[in-house]
Amino acid sequence: MRRAKTWRPATAAAAMLLATAGTVAVTASPAAAATTISGRITCGANSQGRVVGMWVSTNAGGNGWASWSATSDPMIANYSKAIPSNATSVSVAVGCGGSPSSWARTYYGSTRVSSGGGAAYKDWICYTYGADVCV
Repeated sequence: MRRAKTWRPATAAAAMLLATAGTVAVTASPAAAATTISGRITCGANSQGRVVGMWVSTNAGGNGWASWSATSDPMIANYSKAIPSNATSVSVAVGCGGSPSSWARTYYGSTRVSSGGGAAYKDWICYTYGADVCV
């Protein structure tokens, strides 16, 4: 039986650094306008359980925890996160199963977003298919 991984903030930070290797990170100034990325997170059938957390990173700074709320289906949650308006790529780490402080499994994904402000909408479906991914 495969032992479930325990999520730790340092592990997620290291993974996010690896996931964005080769990307130059630029810190947005405090006065920079923000946009919001939002949508739904789905922990797939083989994902170890319900949504328990989401960390969002961008190529323009503004990294942090997304706000999220469960729906009537515990495998699905709505999320939102303010990001700098000059961000063009977003990476996520999603926790499925376990608890908000100790994820049973961590799934990773990334997407491009349009810069210039406004709202961005992205649904994430997280599952294991050779690797733990969110698409």
